[in-house]
Parts: sequence; C-alpha cells; structure tokens
Amino acid sequence: YQAEKLASQGIKLARDQDSRSYEMAWRAEVRESLRDELANQNNRFNIIMLCDTVCLGCVFTLVADGSPPDETPAYMLNAYVFCLGVSIMLFSISLWGSIIVVRRLHNNTAARLERKLFAQSEDLQIAWQQQLINNVPTGSQENYLLHQAYEKWVVEYIDPIGKMSIDMLSIGVVTMFIGAGVLIHYVYLIQYNDVVSGRI
Repeated sequence: YQAEKLASQGIKLARDQDSRSYEMAWRAEVRESLRDELANQNNRFNIIMLCDTVCLGCVFTLVADGSPPDETPAYMLNAYVFCLGVSIMLFSISLWGSIIVVRRLHNNTAARLERKLFAQSEDLQIAWQQQLINNVPTGSQENYLLHQAYEKWVVEYIDPIGKMSIDMLSIGVVTMFIGAGVLIHYVYLIQYNDVVSGRI
C-alpha cells in the first residue's frame, strides 16, 4: 500500500512538473515573439525619427542659405516661405509623435506586454488553460490568438500616433520639395533671362 501511495505521488508530481514545463515553454515562446515585434516597431520609428531630423536639417538649410533672387515675384516668394514653414511644422509634429511612440514601446517590456495581452484577451486565456490541461505544445491556434491580441494592442496604443507621424513625414517631404523646386526654378529662370538679355 505504501509503495502504491508513493508511486501515485510520484506520478502526480511528474504530471505537475510536466505541466509546469509546458507553461514555462509557452511563456518563453510568447515573450520571444513579443520581443521581436517590439524590436521591429522600435527600429521602424527610430528610422522615422532619423528621417525627420535629416529633413529638418534640409529645411533649415533652405531657410538659412536658400535666399530667392530679388526679382522673384511676391506670390512665389510667399509660396516658398509657406512651403518651408509647413515643412518645419510637419517634420516637428512627426518627430514629436515618433518620440511618443518609441517611449511607449520602451515602457512595455516583453514580460509586461505579455501580461497586458493575457489580461485583455479572453480567448488567449482559454487557449492557454486548455494547453496546460492537455499538456500539448504551442500550436498555430495559440500563435494566431497571440498575434491577434498584439495587433489589437498596436491598433489601440501605437497606430493612432504612429500613422500620424508617417503621414506628417510624407506630406512634409512633398512640401519641402515644392519649396526647393520654386527656389531652383526662379534661380535658373532669372539666370537664363539675364543671359538672353545680355545676348540681345
């Protein structure tokens, strides 16, 4: 009887350890996946911040050194100044939004984000419990639910400001090139007119 009791306790302990190992493996897989996703998002917005900084430098170079010729019409001069002003505003807003997004990403480690996703997704909690009860490895369903919960978190906390930053950067680049185009056009146009009038 004592041997049977010890054997049953050993079997129960082995099952508990097996269940615990599945739990630890599952959590390790979740955190590794989330760590990769956070790193990708962080790199993405670091690149946007770099682009904003470079573009701001280009605009300020146009402001400091890109003086239109004296013969430039007033309405084109106003358009040039307007484009540069809008570009500075858009790049600044984009840079500000990217900084906020990167700060939010840094505030969420893989472990913290894992807990948030489990707290927000009932389907993920049920799938995790079923996995522990049945002692089965992580499958495609669990990965799908994790990805779905992560996408929901991104849509709620990252995308509103992140997409705005990307849009502001894109529009700012367009307005900067319009302003630079106006400057180049009138510089070469006036030089061409001077050459033509000199020949005449």
